Amino acid sequence: MKHKALRKPYRAVVTLGYGPDGRAHRKALGSFATQKEAYQALARYEPAEAKKALTFGECIELRIKNAEREGLSPTRIRQYKRIKKLCAKLVNHPMRDIRASHVQPLFDDSNMAQTTMLNIKGFFTSIGSLAVKLDAIPRNYFSDIVISKHAKPVRTMHVYTPEEIRTIWNHRDNDMAKMTLLYIYTGARLRELTNMPISDVHIADRYMVGGEKTKAGKNRVIPIADCVLPFADYLYKQAAEKGSQYFFGGITGGTYYRRLKFFLADLGLPTHHPHESRHTFISMCGNAGIDPVLIKRIVGHAGSDITESVYMHKSIEQYTEAVDRLPVVWLSNG
Repeated sequence: MKHKALRKPYRAVVTLGYGPDGRAHRKALGSFATQKEAYQALARYEPAEAKKALTFGECIELRIKNAEREGLSPTRIRQYKRIKKLCAKLVNHPMRDIRASHVQPLFDDSNMAQTTMLNIKGFFTSIGSLAVKLDAIPRNYFSDIVISKHAKPVRTMHVYTPEEIRTIWNHRDNDMAKMTLLYIYTGARLRELTNMPISDVHIADRYMVGGEKTKAGKNRVIPIADCVLPFADYLYKQAAEKGSQYFFGGITGGTYYRRLKFFLADLGLPTHHPHESRHTFISMCGNAGIDPVLIKRIVGHAGSDITESVYMHKSIEQYTEAVDRLPVVWLSNG
């Protein structure tokens, strides 16, 4: 202010908005002896709405709600909630104060596989994108998260060998053998069978309705090969006798995995992750010459071609006929 000599000649003013006539509504923050002090006052100024800014935890919750609206799998939703717990110390902080450096230790101090870290980074960047849309932050800081190129690579999948499958067949009186062979001959994901209601198991028509994770994977037909139909019938009746609503009698995915480790060890077989039975099924289907489109439909992989994804309709009989072509030589010593 140069109209006269003043002890504090600098005034800090902020614009609050504009009226219908286009005139600015301003607010004075005070007078200051130096230009530097005036700029510091501007830097410290927080509008009333900023004081009610979204917290990091609120942004995470909004992202989880959006994920539920999008129909993401329960597994993915659980993963998002676990990530929120890992960030418990940050959830009450304003989103505008959070930077990539705040969550970078999750990636630096972890032995997670590279794919898992990429998924978690994807979650954080989606939170950042949401916060930008809500004007909580000026840009997506989470895109600055760094994943080391030396991170643990994706775990290599090892399919069950014919000799291993024969050994499991030879112990088919064991309940774990029955469950494991059902996984191998259906290609189902771990929780697709453990979480399957018996009401979705149709023994007489040799198929189940289930699935998770992707749009293509949900509510799909999972055919039951004739060779493992007795096992499905046994587990179905056993669950009904127990009064359980689930096909595997209420066994969780984690419990099955732990029992599988002991079961395979008792047979002198190497440890297999439950997902490897899915890879084994796909491999066996390919070797048996089953139509690749049919394989995708059975395991719940999305079709990449519009004709494949929209116009290729298959009957349950086609599904069951396909899986009946899977090899059952393991039943003999041949």
